[in-house]
Amino acid sequence: MDIISNNPRFKALTLLIWSTALVFLHITFTLLSVYNAYISGDIMKESISSALAVILPIIALLIIYIRFGVLVSAYHSYQKGTLPFTCVAVVSFILTRVCELIIYKATYTTMPEDILSYILSAVTSFLIDLAIVILLLLFSRGAKERKRKTLRLILIACAFPLAIGFAEEIWYMVLSLMDIKAEYGSMALTATDVFAALLYFVRPVMNAAVGFAIMFITHKILKAFSKS
Repeated sequence: MDIISNNPRFKALTLLIWSTALVFLHITFTLLSVYNAYISGDIMKESISSALAVILPIIALLIIYIRFGVLVSAYHSYQKGTLPFTCVAVVSFILTRVCELIIYKATYTTMPEDILSYILSAVTSFLIDLAIVILLLLFSRGAKERKRKTLRLILIACAFPLAIGFAEEIWYMVLSLMDIKAEYGSMALTATDVFAALLYFVRPVMNAAVGFAIMFITHKILKAFSKS
């Protein structure tokens, strides 16, 4: 069966390592982001800034998908006793919003003029994360879940952010086209413009693919350790 150990000691150790790793990743991401904002525009530190431009998105993906990877394993494997895992995930969601606020403050020094829009964006983002947890929990409560592979829950955890990512890109594309029409009187685009626009849809797909790999590997690691 594709499940991890239900041994109380294993569950407690998993919770400890998982929560510690998430806190470490949150702190690391925040500190590096603040440092990146501090050195932004410094010609002498362009190489560091370029490196951080690669490192920060990787850490962001690790935070998201290690969080959901362990959650998927717990929901898939345990019929009961998943509340502590849910609580760790929710705390991580809150930490994400707090870190975003710290990074924003470090980057722009002042809060946005439309503070209500900023709060609405943060709350919406939090609710989306929460919706994924609820979906995973609902789909994992079936009596036959323990007999299935984890792939179904992993795909759900990938598909929802992918759909949101596509929706965001479509929204931004529509706004851009409206701006082009307002300025030039038409929305005629060259082949280069179309290709550049389509590239923006590659990012959500790549994130979903990387997320799938992280969650799959996370489950395999937990499964391997639960047998040792």
